[in-house]
Amino acid sequence: MSKTQIISWLVGVLILMACSPMTEDAKETPVATPNPTFEAIPAAVAARQALADRISIETSAVTIMSVEETLWRDSCLGVTVEGQICLDVITPGFKILLEASGKQYEAHTDENGSKVVFVDNF
Repeated sequence: MSKTQIISWLVGVLILMACSPMTEDAKETPVATPNPTFEAIPAAVAARQALADRISIETSAVTIMSVEETLWRDSCLGVTVEGQICLDVITPGFKILLEASGKQYEAHTDENGSKVVFVDNF
């Protein structure tokens, strides 16, 4: 086998290895990374402050993980509480995922963040 054939064989093996699927052990778990632009969304900042107040920690200890613009089906922002009356009205707002002390929290807000409710995970 010539030197050129050996190099060609090695290149072929390397290409095959690079194209082979990852084993289950090698697959990476996706991790949400905070996005600093979330700080520019008043509803996200309001949800962050509301969570900090609710669990009695500093606001800086709460991370905004994701912000998703949505249309809630009612005035309760999709979170029904027993005994609370919700109007059947489309309400623009945000679904916000927050993280604090290693735990995730889901907040629903109206468009400007004047109303923040948590999906009860406390």
